[in-house]
Amino acid sequence: MADFVLADYLKDKQLKATTMTEDGGGGKEGSLADARMRVRAAISARHREIYLGNKVNTDLLLHVVNDALAREVDLSFNTKAQLRQEILTNARGVGPILAPYLDDPEVTELRVIQGRKLLVVRYGKGGYEEEPENTWFADEEELLQTIIHLFQHRGRSITTERPCRTVKLDDGSRVAAAIPPAVLHPMLVIRKPPDPRRAVTVDQLLAWGAMSEPEAFWLEYCGRVKLNVVITGPMNAGKTTLIRAIGRGIPEDEMVATIEDTLEIDFPRDRLDQMEAVAVFGEGAQPVTMHDLFVFSLRGSYSRVIQGEARENVEGMDYVQTSLSGQGGNLTSVHADGPVEVLKRLAIMVTGATNIPFDQAVGLVTSAVDVIVHAYYYPDNSRKVASISCLARDVYSAQEIEGALQPLFRFEGTGRDPDGKILGEHRQVGVLPERIVDKLRRRGYDIPEWLLRREVDA
Repeated sequence: MADFVLADYLKDKQLKATTMTEDGGGGKEGSLADARMRVRAAISARHREIYLGNKVNTDLLLHVVNDALAREVDLSFNTKAQLRQEILTNARGVGPILAPYLDDPEVTELRVIQGRKLLVVRYGKGGYEEEPENTWFADEEELLQTIIHLFQHRGRSITTERPCRTVKLDDGSRVAAAIPPAVLHPMLVIRKPPDPRRAVTVDQLLAWGAMSEPEAFWLEYCGRVKLNVVITGPMNAGKTTLIRAIGRGIPEDEMVATIEDTLEIDFPRDRLDQMEAVAVFGEGAQPVTMHDLFVFSLRGSYSRVIQGEARENVEGMDYVQTSLSGQGGNLTSVHADGPVEVLKRLAIMVTGATNIPFDQAVGLVTSAVDVIVHAYYYPDNSRKVASISCLARDVYSAQEIEGALQPLFRFEGTGRDPDGKILGEHRQVGVLPERIVDKLRRRGYDIPEWLLRREVDA
Protein backbone atom coordinates (compact mmCIF):
# COMPACT_ATOMS: atom_id res chain seq x y z
CA MET A 1 0.00 0.00 0.00
CA ALA A 2 2.81 2.37 0.85
CA ASP A 3 4.27 2.05 -2.66
CA PHE A 4 1.18 3.71 -4.08
CA VAL A 5 1.69 6.56 -1.61
CA LEU A 6 5.22 6.91 -2.97
CA ALA A 7 3.83 7.06 -6.49
CA ASP A 8 1.52 9.87 -5.39
CA TYR A 9 4.52 11.69 -3.95
CA LEU A 10 6.34 11.46 -7.28
CA LYS A 11 3.27 12.73 -9.10
CA ASP A 12 2.89 15.64 -6.70
CA LYS A 13 6.54 16.59 -7.16
CA GLN A 14 5.84 16.85 -10.93
CA LEU A 15 9.28 15.62 -11.80
CA LYS A 16 10.24 16.63 -15.30
CA ALA A 17 11.59 13.92 -17.55
CA THR A 18 14.79 14.69 -19.38
CA THR A 19 14.46 14.35 -23.16
CA MET A 20 17.37 12.54 -24.74
CA THR A 21 18.22 11.80 -28.35
CA GLU A 22 18.56 8.17 -29.35
CA ASP A 23 22.00 7.15 -30.45
CA GLY A 24 21.28 4.29 -32.73
CA GLY A 25 19.05 2.92 -35.46
CA GLY A 26 15.89 4.95 -35.61
CA GLY A 27 17.33 8.45 -35.51
CA LYS A 28 14.11 9.62 -33.86
CA GLU A 29 13.97 11.85 -30.83
CA GLY A 30 12.17 10.20 -27.91
CA SER A 31 11.75 10.75 -24.22
CA LEU A 32 13.99 8.11 -22.70
CA ALA A 33 13.18 9.31 -19.19
CA ASP A 34 9.43 8.94 -19.83
CA ALA A 35 9.97 5.41 -21.14
CA ARG A 36 12.09 4.58 -18.11
CA MET A 37 9.31 5.77 -15.81
CA ARG A 38 6.67 3.71 -17.60
CA VAL A 39 8.73 0.52 -17.44
CA ARG A 40 9.43 1.02 -13.76
CA ALA A 41 5.74 1.70 -13.12
CA ALA A 42 4.97 -1.65 -14.72
CA ILE A 43 7.45 -3.32 -12.35
CA SER A 44 5.97 -1.52 -9.33
CA ALA A 45 2.46 -2.64 -10.29
CA ARG A 46 3.54 -6.29 -9.94
CA HIS A 47 6.22 -5.92 -7.29
CA ARG A 48 4.48 -8.30 -4.86
CA GLU A 49 4.76 -11.06 -7.46
CA ILE A 50 8.31 -10.16 -8.52
CA TYR A 51 9.79 -9.79 -5.03
CA LEU A 52 9.10 -12.84 -2.89
CA GLY A 53 10.84 -12.64 0.50
CA ASN A 54 14.50 -12.11 -0.25
CA LYS A 55 14.31 -13.60 -3.74
CA VAL A 56 13.49 -12.06 -7.12
CA ASN A 57 11.32 -13.84 -9.70
CA THR A 58 13.71 -13.05 -12.54
CA ASP A 59 11.57 -14.71 -15.22
CA LEU A 60 8.55 -12.59 -14.34
CA LEU A 61 10.71 -9.49 -14.03
CA LEU A 62 12.12 -10.02 -17.53
CA HIS A 63 8.62 -10.66 -18.91
CA VAL A 64 7.25 -7.43 -17.38
CA VAL A 65 10.19 -5.38 -18.69
CA ASN A 66 9.99 -6.83 -22.21
CA ASP A 67 6.21 -6.36 -22.33
CA ALA A 68 6.53 -2.71 -21.26
CA LEU A 69 9.37 -2.01 -23.72
CA ALA A 70 7.34 -3.51 -26.58
CA ARG A 71 4.92 -0.61 -26.17
CA GLU A 72 7.71 1.97 -26.54
CA VAL A 73 7.44 2.24 -30.35
CA ASP A 74 9.50 5.46 -30.54
CA LEU A 75 12.66 3.86 -29.17
CA SER A 76 15.21 2.10 -31.33
CA PHE A 77 16.32 -1.49 -30.81
CA ASN A 78 19.68 -0.41 -29.35
CA THR A 79 18.10 2.06 -26.95
CA LYS A 80 15.61 -0.56 -25.75
CA ALA A 81 18.46 -3.01 -25.16
CA GLN A 82 20.38 -0.46 -23.11
CA LEU A 83 17.29 0.51 -21.12
CA ARG A 84 16.44 -3.16 -20.52
CA GLN A 85 19.91 -3.84 -19.11
CA GLU A 86 19.83 -0.72 -16.93
CA ILE A 87 16.41 -1.48 -15.45
CA LEU A 88 17.11 -5.18 -14.87
CA THR A 89 20.37 -4.37 -13.09
CA ASN A 90 18.62 -1.76 -10.99
CA ALA A 91 15.70 -4.03 -10.18
CA ARG A 92 17.94 -6.90 -9.06
CA GLY A 93 20.21 -4.97 -6.75
CA VAL A 94 22.08 -1.73 -6.22
CA GLY A 95 21.63 -0.42 -9.73
CA PRO A 96 23.90 0.60 -12.59
CA ILE A 97 24.91 3.93 -11.03
CA LEU A 98 26.05 2.56 -7.66
CA ALA A 99 27.46 -0.80 -8.80
CA PRO A 100 30.76 0.54 -10.28
CA TYR A 101 31.53 2.41 -7.05
CA LEU A 102 30.82 -0.61 -4.88
CA ASP A 103 33.19 -2.63 -7.07
CA ASP A 104 35.90 0.05 -6.88
CA PRO A 105 38.37 -0.79 -4.05
CA GLU A 106 39.42 2.88 -3.89
CA VAL A 107 35.93 4.01 -2.81
CA THR A 108 35.11 3.66 0.89
CA GLU A 109 31.82 5.57 1.13
CA LEU A 110 29.01 6.79 -1.14
CA ARG A 111 26.44 9.49 -0.44
CA VAL A 112 23.59 10.92 -2.51
CA ILE A 113 22.46 14.45 -1.65
CA GLN A 114 19.75 16.76 -2.99
CA GLY A 115 17.99 13.78 -4.51
CA ARG A 116 20.59 13.07 -7.22
CA LYS A 117 24.15 14.39 -6.59
CA LEU A 118 26.70 11.65 -5.95
CA LEU A 119 29.55 12.17 -3.46
CA VAL A 120 32.27 9.63 -2.68
CA VAL A 121 35.09 9.17 -0.20
CA ARG A 122 38.21 7.48 -1.57
CA TYR A 123 40.87 5.59 0.33
CA GLY A 124 43.55 7.75 1.88
CA LYS A 125 42.12 11.10 0.71
CA GLY A 126 39.57 11.99 3.38
CA GLY A 127 36.52 14.13 2.77
CA TYR A 128 33.77 13.88 0.15
CA GLU A 129 34.46 14.43 -3.54
CA GLU A 130 31.63 15.42 -5.86
CA GLU A 131 31.44 13.15 -8.90
CA PRO A 132 30.85 14.51 -12.43
CA GLU A 133 27.21 15.34 -13.18
CA ASN A 134 26.94 12.64 -15.85
CA THR A 135 27.32 10.03 -13.08
CA TRP A 136 24.51 11.42 -10.92
CA PHE A 137 20.99 10.06 -10.72
CA ALA A 138 18.76 11.54 -13.40
CA ASP A 139 16.24 12.80 -10.86
CA GLU A 140 14.67 12.01 -7.49
CA GLU A 141 12.46 9.36 -9.07
CA GLU A 142 15.45 7.32 -10.19
CA LEU A 143 17.06 7.55 -6.75
CA LEU A 144 13.80 6.65 -5.03
CA GLN A 145 13.26 3.61 -7.21
CA THR A 146 16.86 2.52 -6.62
CA ILE A 147 16.36 2.74 -2.86
CA ILE A 148 13.07 0.83 -3.00
CA HIS A 149 14.50 -1.95 -5.17
CA LEU A 150 17.68 -2.15 -3.11
CA PHE A 151 15.66 -2.92 0.01
CA GLN A 152 13.14 -5.18 -1.74
CA HIS A 153 15.99 -7.21 -3.22
CA ARG A 154 17.07 -8.02 0.33
CA GLY A 155 13.66 -8.88 1.73
CA ARG A 156 13.09 -5.47 3.32
CA SER A 157 10.72 -2.64 2.55
CA ILE A 158 11.12 1.09 2.91
CA THR A 159 7.78 2.88 2.94
CA THR A 160 6.19 6.13 4.04
CA GLU A 161 5.23 4.33 7.25
CA ARG A 162 8.87 3.29 7.84
CA PRO A 163 10.80 5.90 5.87
CA CYS A 164 14.20 5.54 7.59
CA ARG A 165 15.79 2.10 7.21
CA THR A 166 19.14 0.36 7.16
CA VAL A 167 20.25 -2.83 5.48
CA LYS A 168 23.45 -4.78 4.93
CA LEU A 169 24.57 -5.68 1.41
CA ASP A 170 26.08 -9.01 0.41
CA ASP A 171 29.61 -7.56 0.49
CA GLY A 172 29.15 -6.26 4.04
CA SER A 173 28.43 -2.67 3.04
CA ARG A 174 26.01 -0.83 5.32
CA VAL A 175 23.18 1.13 3.72
CA ALA A 176 21.25 3.93 5.43
CA ALA A 177 18.38 5.41 3.45
CA ALA A 178 15.50 7.79 4.08
CA ILE A 179 12.57 8.83 1.91
CA PRO A 180 9.82 11.45 2.22
CA PRO A 181 8.09 12.41 4.44
CA ALA A 182 11.06 11.93 6.79
CA VAL A 183 13.34 13.96 4.49
CA LEU A 184 12.75 16.63 1.87
CA HIS A 185 14.69 14.67 -0.77
CA PRO A 186 15.43 10.92 -0.81
CA MET A 187 18.85 10.30 0.72
CA LEU A 188 21.22 7.36 0.62
CA VAL A 189 24.50 6.59 2.38
CA ILE A 190 26.58 3.44 1.79
CA ARG A 191 29.64 2.69 3.91
CA LYS A 192 31.78 -0.10 2.54
CA PRO A 193 33.55 -2.52 4.89
CA PRO A 194 37.26 -1.85 5.41
CA ASP A 195 39.60 -3.69 3.08
CA PRO A 196 41.78 -5.86 5.37
CA ARG A 197 44.61 -5.54 2.87
CA ARG A 198 44.58 -1.81 3.51
CA ALA A 199 44.29 -1.77 7.28
CA VAL A 200 46.38 1.13 8.56
CA THR A 201 49.33 -0.02 10.63
CA VAL A 202 51.07 1.71 13.51
CA ASP A 203 54.12 2.18 11.29
CA GLN A 204 51.97 4.08 8.79
CA LEU A 205 50.53 6.26 11.55
CA LEU A 206 54.07 7.11 12.59
CA ALA A 207 55.11 7.87 9.02
CA TRP A 208 52.08 10.14 8.55
CA GLY A 209 52.80 12.02 11.77
CA ALA A 210 49.56 10.83 13.36
CA MET A 211 51.39 9.93 16.56
CA SER A 212 54.88 9.79 18.05
CA GLU A 213 57.05 6.78 18.88
CA PRO A 214 56.41 7.19 22.64
CA GLU A 215 52.64 7.36 22.01
CA ALA A 216 52.77 4.22 19.86
CA PHE A 217 54.72 2.43 22.59
CA TRP A 218 52.23 3.57 25.23
CA LEU A 219 49.20 2.33 23.27
CA GLU A 220 50.72 -1.13 22.83
CA TYR A 221 51.75 -1.08 26.48
CA CYS A 222 48.12 -0.36 27.49
CA GLY A 223 47.07 -3.45 25.58
CA ARG A 224 49.72 -5.60 27.19
CA VAL A 225 49.09 -4.58 30.82
CA LYS A 226 45.27 -4.64 30.62
CA LEU A 227 44.45 -1.01 31.25
CA ASN A 228 40.87 0.04 30.53
CA VAL A 229 40.95 2.40 27.56
CA VAL A 230 38.33 4.60 25.88
CA ILE A 231 39.08 6.07 22.45
CA THR A 232 37.12 9.17 21.57
CA GLY A 233 36.84 11.63 18.72
CA PRO A 234 34.55 12.68 15.87
CA MET A 235 33.57 10.67 12.80
CA ASN A 236 36.49 9.61 10.56
CA ALA A 237 39.08 10.46 13.21
CA GLY A 238 40.69 7.00 13.08
CA LYS A 239 39.28 5.50 16.28
CA THR A 240 39.10 1.96 14.88
CA THR A 241 42.69 2.21 13.66
CA LEU A 242 43.80 3.13 17.19
CA ILE A 243 41.91 0.14 18.59
CA ARG A 244 44.00 -2.01 16.26
CA ALA A 245 47.16 -0.28 17.52
CA ILE A 246 46.28 -1.14 21.12
CA GLY A 247 45.39 -4.67 20.07
CA ARG A 248 48.96 -5.22 18.89
CA GLY A 249 50.03 -5.30 22.51
CA ILE A 250 47.62 -8.03 23.62
CA PRO A 251 49.60 -11.22 24.38
CA GLU A 252 49.10 -13.99 21.81
CA ASP A 253 47.97 -16.54 24.41
CA GLU A 254 44.88 -14.49 25.36
CA MET A 255 41.48 -15.24 23.87
CA VAL A 256 39.87 -12.05 22.52
CA ALA A 257 36.31 -11.25 21.46
CA THR A 258 35.31 -8.20 19.44
CA ILE A 259 31.72 -6.96 19.47
CA GLU A 260 30.61 -4.55 16.75
CA ASP A 261 27.60 -3.22 14.97
CA THR A 262 29.55 -3.59 11.71
CA LEU A 263 32.70 -5.73 11.54
CA GLU A 264 35.73 -3.47 11.21
CA ILE A 265 38.23 -4.53 13.86
CA ASP A 266 40.61 -7.23 12.70
CA PHE A 267 43.71 -8.13 14.67
CA PRO A 268 46.43 -10.31 13.11
CA ARG A 269 45.97 -13.08 15.66
CA ASP A 270 44.57 -16.62 15.78
CA ARG A 271 42.74 -16.46 19.12
CA LEU A 272 40.03 -14.05 18.07
CA ASP A 273 36.25 -14.36 17.83
CA GLN A 274 34.54 -11.56 15.90
CA MET A 275 30.89 -10.95 16.76
CA GLU A 276 28.46 -8.72 14.87
CA ALA A 277 25.01 -7.46 15.80
CA VAL A 278 22.17 -8.62 13.57
CA ALA A 279 19.11 -6.51 12.74
CA VAL A 280 16.23 -8.81 11.78
CA PHE A 281 12.89 -7.47 10.59
CA GLY A 282 11.12 -10.69 9.60
CA GLU A 283 7.95 -11.71 11.40
CA GLY A 284 8.74 -13.56 14.63
CA ALA A 285 12.49 -13.06 14.27
CA GLN A 286 14.51 -11.41 17.03
CA PRO A 287 17.45 -9.05 16.48
CA VAL A 288 20.80 -9.76 18.11
CA THR A 289 22.04 -6.59 19.79
CA MET A 290 25.53 -5.67 20.91
CA HIS A 291 24.30 -6.11 24.47
CA ASP A 292 23.13 -9.65 23.66
CA LEU A 293 26.59 -10.42 22.27
CA PHE A 294 28.20 -8.86 25.31
CA VAL A 295 26.20 -11.09 27.68
CA PHE A 296 27.11 -14.09 25.53
CA SER A 297 30.80 -13.16 25.62
CA LEU A 298 30.82 -13.17 29.41
CA ARG A 299 29.92 -16.86 29.28
CA GLY A 300 32.73 -17.51 26.82
CA SER A 301 35.61 -16.96 29.26
CA TYR A 302 37.38 -14.41 27.08
CA SER A 303 40.48 -12.65 28.37
CA ARG A 304 39.41 -9.46 26.57
CA VAL A 305 36.10 -8.17 25.28
CA ILE A 306 36.48 -5.24 22.89
CA GLN A 307 33.42 -3.19 21.99
CA GLY A 308 33.84 -1.45 18.67
CA GLU A 309 31.73 1.48 19.79
CA ALA A 310 29.39 2.34 22.65
CA ARG A 311 26.35 4.22 21.31
CA GLU A 312 23.39 3.08 23.38
CA ASN A 313 22.97 3.49 27.12
CA VAL A 314 23.23 -0.23 27.79
CA GLU A 315 26.48 -0.49 25.78
CA GLY A 316 28.13 2.22 27.87
CA MET A 317 26.92 0.48 31.01
CA ASP A 318 28.31 -2.84 29.77
CA TYR A 319 31.78 -1.31 29.41
CA VAL A 320 31.71 0.37 32.84
CA GLN A 321 30.31 -2.65 34.65
CA THR A 322 32.87 -5.04 33.20
CA SER A 323 35.74 -2.66 33.95
CA LEU A 324 34.61 -2.45 37.57
CA SER A 325 34.28 -6.23 37.88
CA GLY A 326 38.04 -6.78 37.81
CA GLN A 327 38.37 -7.91 34.19
CA GLY A 328 40.98 -5.49 32.88
CA GLY A 329 41.91 -4.56 29.35
CA ASN A 330 38.45 -3.40 28.31
CA LEU A 331 38.43 -1.27 25.19
CA THR A 332 35.75 0.74 23.41
CA SER A 333 35.24 3.94 21.43
CA VAL A 334 32.73 6.74 22.00
CA HIS A 335 31.91 9.75 19.84
CA ALA A 336 32.87 12.83 21.87
CA ASP A 337 34.91 16.00 21.50
CA GLY A 338 37.52 15.32 24.15
CA PRO A 339 38.43 13.51 27.39
CA VAL A 340 36.09 15.51 29.62
CA GLU A 341 33.17 15.12 27.22
CA VAL A 342 33.61 11.36 26.82
CA LEU A 343 33.44 10.83 30.59
CA LYS A 344 30.25 12.88 30.71
CA ARG A 345 28.77 10.89 27.82
CA LEU A 346 29.53 7.59 29.53
CA ALA A 347 27.98 8.90 32.74
CA ILE A 348 24.84 9.86 30.82
CA MET A 349 24.71 6.33 29.36
CA VAL A 350 25.03 4.78 32.83
CA THR A 351 22.30 7.05 34.18
CA GLY A 352 20.05 6.20 31.24
CA ALA A 353 20.60 2.46 31.70
CA THR A 354 20.23 2.36 35.49
CA ASN A 355 18.39 5.56 36.59
CA ILE A 356 21.03 6.19 39.24
CA PRO A 357 21.87 9.87 39.97
CA PHE A 358 24.25 11.47 37.47
CA ASP A 359 26.95 12.31 40.04
CA GLN A 360 26.97 8.69 41.18
CA ALA A 361 27.31 7.62 37.55
CA VAL A 362 30.30 9.96 37.19
CA GLY A 363 31.91 8.15 40.13
CA LEU A 364 31.39 4.75 38.51
CA VAL A 365 32.80 5.93 35.16
CA THR A 366 35.91 7.56 36.63
CA SER A 367 36.55 4.41 38.67
CA ALA A 368 36.26 2.21 35.59
CA VAL A 369 38.34 4.15 33.03
CA ASP A 370 42.15 4.24 33.17
CA VAL A 371 43.16 5.92 29.89
CA ILE A 372 41.45 8.17 27.34
CA VAL A 373 42.86 8.53 23.82
CA HIS A 374 41.47 11.50 21.93
CA ALA A 375 41.73 11.23 18.13
CA TYR A 376 40.92 14.20 15.92
CA TYR A 377 40.19 14.85 12.23
CA TYR A 378 41.97 18.12 11.38
CA PRO A 379 40.95 20.70 8.74
CA ASP A 380 43.79 19.62 6.42
CA ASN A 381 42.19 16.11 6.26
CA SER A 382 44.85 14.64 8.53
CA ARG A 383 44.10 12.35 11.46
CA LYS A 384 46.17 12.61 14.60
CA VAL A 385 46.25 11.54 18.23
CA ALA A 386 45.30 14.88 19.79
CA SER A 387 45.91 13.79 23.38
CA ILE A 388 46.30 10.83 25.73
CA SER A 389 45.18 11.30 29.33
CA CYS A 390 44.99 9.15 32.46
CA LEU A 391 42.46 9.18 35.30
CA ALA A 392 44.32 10.27 38.43
CA ARG A 393 41.43 9.83 40.88
CA ASP A 394 37.73 9.12 41.25
CA VAL A 395 35.33 12.06 41.30
CA TYR A 396 31.62 12.33 41.99
CA SER A 397 30.43 15.35 40.04
CA ALA A 398 30.78 16.61 36.49
CA GLN A 399 32.50 19.77 37.73
CA GLU A 400 35.40 17.74 39.13
CA ILE A 401 36.10 15.65 36.02
CA GLU A 402 38.65 17.96 34.45
CA GLY A 403 40.70 18.02 37.66
CA ALA A 404 40.82 14.22 37.69
CA LEU A 405 42.41 13.99 34.23
CA GLN A 406 46.19 13.94 34.02
CA PRO A 407 47.48 14.57 30.46
CA LEU A 408 50.31 12.30 29.36
CA PHE A 409 50.74 13.26 25.68
CA ARG A 410 49.41 16.11 23.56
CA PHE A 411 49.71 17.31 19.97
CA GLU A 412 50.66 20.98 20.00
CA GLY A 413 50.10 22.79 16.73
CA THR A 414 52.48 25.49 15.56
CA GLY A 415 50.73 26.72 12.40
CA ARG A 416 50.52 25.67 8.76
CA ASP A 417 52.93 25.29 5.88
CA PRO A 418 52.36 27.03 2.49
CA ASP A 419 50.24 24.06 1.32
CA GLY A 420 47.91 24.34 4.31
CA LYS A 421 49.26 21.29 6.13
CA ILE A 422 49.04 21.59 9.91
CA LEU A 423 52.42 21.68 11.62
CA GLY A 424 53.13 20.69 15.19
CA GLU A 425 54.68 18.22 17.59
CA HIS A 426 53.48 15.30 19.68
CA ARG A 427 54.91 15.89 23.15
CA GLN A 428 54.99 14.16 26.50
CA VAL A 429 53.40 16.69 28.84
CA GLY A 430 53.00 14.64 32.02
CA VAL A 431 53.77 11.43 33.88
CA LEU A 432 51.74 8.43 35.00
CA PRO A 433 49.53 9.24 37.99
CA GLU A 434 50.01 7.25 41.18
CA ARG A 435 46.68 5.56 40.69
CA ILE A 436 47.86 3.91 37.45
CA VAL A 437 51.34 3.20 38.86
CA ASP A 438 49.86 1.42 41.89
CA LYS A 439 47.53 -0.67 39.71
CA LEU A 440 50.36 -1.82 37.45
CA ARG A 441 52.70 -2.63 40.33
CA ARG A 442 50.00 -4.66 42.10
CA ARG A 443 49.65 -6.70 38.92
CA GLY A 444 53.41 -7.23 38.70
CA TYR A 445 54.13 -5.23 35.55
CA ASP A 446 57.36 -3.37 34.89
CA ILE A 447 56.90 0.34 34.24
CA PRO A 448 59.27 2.17 31.87
CA GLU A 449 61.29 4.72 33.80
CA TRP A 450 60.61 7.56 31.34
CA LEU A 451 56.89 7.36 32.17
CA LEU A 452 57.69 8.08 35.83
CA ARG A 453 60.04 11.02 35.39
CA ARG A 454 58.89 14.04 37.31
CA GLU A 455 60.76 16.53 35.17
CA VAL A 456 59.15 16.98 31.77
CA ASP A 457 60.47 19.47 29.26
CA ALA A 458 58.26 22.54 29.08
